[in-house]
Amino acid sequence: MDPGSSTEISRDSVAALGTIRTWKTFFVSIAALCVGVHAATWVAVRHFGVLDARTSPSASPVTDTSVVGPLPTPTADRERADIVFRAIQTALPLTEFVGRIAVLLLAVTMLTAVLTGLTGRLPVHGFIRGFFESIAAFAFCLPWERLTVHGARLTGVFFDSSIFDEAIEVAPVSGSGQALLFVRYVAYPLFLIILLVLASLHFRRSYRESLQRPGANIPMRVV
Repeated sequence: MDPGSSTEISRDSVAALGTIRTWKTFFVSIAALCVGVHAATWVAVRHFGVLDARTSPSASPVTDTSVVGPLPTPTADRERADIVFRAIQTALPLTEFVGRIAVLLLAVTMLTAVLTGLTGRLPVHGFIRGFFESIAAFAFCLPWERLTVHGARLTGVFFDSSIFDEAIEVAPVSGSGQALLFVRYVAYPLFLIILLVLASLHFRRSYRESLQRPGANIPMRVV
């Protein structure tokens, strides 16, 4: 192959990688945000009790007609908790759908980077590692618990608002139960975010190596 032609191919490939890098950053940010919403929701409900007023006995409506004046605080607390719960019911399915699509598109983006790098004869080791890490991240997003009627031991990182009815009313008494809940609703999202960060870092390493290739940064008017 003519050296000038090879330089032009590398330059075009690096330019394409710049566009791929922008979309990679976008998908990683969206996926991390969606996963973070689920983890933060669980922590807020489980450890800060933002929905406790919905099931608290003191939050039941007042039936004593002799009470004159504004409604007691428990009723107002329950109304606020209901508003928060409706917001959670909307946010969780939306972020689940968007997050799952973002991770899938991230894997496609990484694969595109691999093919682009191979075409331009650029370093692709980091792109390949990022691709498989994004595939692993997508596996965490799949709803494994829906494969069987009674659920599966291995669950996905996303969940819906129905788990809060049981979570509020039935608190695990054993330390192992608390540990399993932490792994399911906090450690899983953190591990997924770590995979996203690793994929991004490996992509950046190969991208920087590609920029150092001869002719990669030659302006269009010079070639």
